[in-house]
Amino acid sequence: MHWVMHCFNKNESNRHEDLPIHTLRDAIPEGQVAWLNVDGVHDHGIINAVGEQFDLHPLVIEDIANTDERPKIEDYSGYLYFVMSMADEDEDGAVKTEQVSIAVGPNFILSFQEDPDDIFDPVRQMLDHSPYRARCMDTDYLGYLLLDAEVEPLIFCFWKPLGEKIQQS
Repeated sequence: MHWVMHCFNKNESNRHEDLPIHTLRDAIPEGQVAWLNVDGVHDHGIINAVGEQFDLHPLVIEDIANTDERPKIEDYSGYLYFVMSMADEDEDGAVKTEQVSIAVGPNFILSFQEDPDDIFDPVRQMLDHSPYRARCMDTDYLGYLLLDAEVEPLIFCFWKPLGEKIQQS
């Protein structure tokens, strides 16, 4: 399991890799937003520790670890929680899916991916290059960018081939 916390505001952006779990919430600088991305959801100890740091409901922690969840959005006290499956093509052209869970709070975003595939790298690049809208907006906009990064591969895996078949008809 691996995690990266990206802390930023409109003036600066910093990445911190594999910080001690018990220090994550306190590591968010005053006036900054933190995005914690966790690769791998099968270590329940890590998921529970992150959940404790950010006051996630026990059902959310259970949903993160259970990778057979249906897509949903739930409003909890202090954050919104999203679950959805992401689809992408592997090197052989086969479609692979994985569950991604996202919690959007007032000064934090938590994302949990089953595999270390980096669908969120374009979002990280946006945050690294100042000035970009994502660094000047609230966490809801970053949440939107993460969801968009999940949905875009669906278009290329399913809708584009379907459109090509329709055009050939």
